Amino acid sequence: MIQSAVAAVVERRGGVDVLVANAELIRRPIPGHPFEDIPVQEWVSALRVNIQGARCSG
Repeated sequence: MIQSAVAAVVERRGGVDVLVANAELIRRPIPGHPFEDIPVQEWVSALRVNIQGARCSG
């Protein structure tokens, strides 16, 4: 699936200049509260998903 998507981009646009690996983890949004109110462990979990997800996607 990924190879065919890349092939389609190369065919239509001539290549891939930038590739961004992005992931997100939201366990419980707190509407109206600043991000400082998010517990540290939730930040650690989100960072782990973002960093390890990018590392493992290659």
